[in-house]
Amino acid sequence: MNLIPAIDLLDQKCVRLLRGDFDQVTFYDKDPLQLATHYESLGCKHLHLVDLNGTRDGTSKNKSIIDSIIAKTNLKVQMGGGIRSIESINYWLNSNLSKVVVGSYAIEE
Repeated sequence: MNLIPAIDLLDQKCVRLLRGDFDQVTFYDKDPLQLATHYESLGCKHLHLVDLNGTRDGTSKNKSIIDSIIAKTNLKVQMGGGIRSIESINYWLNSNLSKVVVGSYAIEE
């Protein structure tokens, strides 16, 4: 079995939304990079990131932390959230993500 942990990012913090509701967000006192390296130390090979700023606003406030996780771990990182254009897809593909998750909005464009 392949276990792929996920980290949801909002304003460069680890969060969880209750049923996807941005008005019901729980912020966790864990640095995203530290959490990613913790997962790696447990033997995980992959990581799924969700850029909730990108999802909600269409622009990312999490690029620096995502780039840091990619650069400072050996995890194969896939990321989704707010990827709505070819330019955004190309940016993330050029950032050494292993996979870019796009939603139907990007396909419609």
